[in-house]
Amino acid sequence: MRHVGRGLLEFCRFRDSYGAVVRVQTSSSAMKPHAWVFIVGGGTTGDRRVNDGAAHLTRAHAKRLRAALDKWLRLSAPPARGQGGGG
Repeated sequence: MRHVGRGLLEFCRFRDSYGAVVRVQTSSSAMKPHAWVFIVGGGTTGDRRVNDGAAHLTRAHAKRLRAALDKWLRLSAPPARGQGGGG
């Protein structure tokens, strides 16, 4: 996990089987916690943009993506009742 500016966190960044960059990052949305899953580039043809929005994941890639999303879920969860907040 690393800071990527403006108080945002990047939970993972890796290349899939065809070279697309997959990353999970917090959103700056002020309404509710949100996460971005970016998938850019890669592809099976000479046009490296052909798979924008799609990732070709091995089991190891899927585990890495799941771990990043699980970490975001834990960090973005509201405090348990009776913990934190006023009142």
